[in-house]
Amino acid sequence: GQFNVRLALEKMRSYGYKKIGLVVPEFNNRISGYLWSGGMLDWQRRLPISNQCAPFIPESSSSFDHFSYWLIKDAPDALLVYKLQVEEWLSQMSMKAPADIGIAYLFRAAKEMDCAAGIDGNLKQVGATALDLVITNLNTNQLGSPKTQKEVLVQGYWKDGPTIKNRD
Repeated sequence: GQFNVRLALEKMRSYGYKKIGLVVPEFNNRISGYLWSGGMLDWQRRLPISNQCAPFIPESSSSFDHFSYWLIKDAPDALLVYKLQVEEWLSQMSMKAPADIGIAYLFRAAKEMDCAAGIDGNLKQVGATALDLVITNLNTNQLGSPKTQKEVLVQGYWKDGPTIKNRD
């Protein structure tokens, strides 16, 4: 949610990146309740206008052309990415992280674990928390779907990686 977006943005700023672009699919942003784009836009509104960057949120699997147009037009110096083939698209533009642009992942998948910076979703704790909720419901004899839904947030944590560098 917003916590992970803000954590990643603050870490990226601490490395000296000034204009960070969010790159996430519309579908996943919608599933988050628009917390990703909302968190990004709220965070960056405090920055000078020259350091603000419109998010790139394609409706479906976006094409290289749409991404490259956005990247050239908005000129971010770093990207916060979820589930899009950004590194492949950058390669087509003869760009590479971190030499030309920084990249961090909003949720590092298995393929990014050892080779990219970003948020570790803390999945072991997510599983443990889910089990705690089930056990609590069983111990209190609460069966079936509750009348009021409960949301529990397990915060991710930042992991450094070779896709960003210190720019100071």
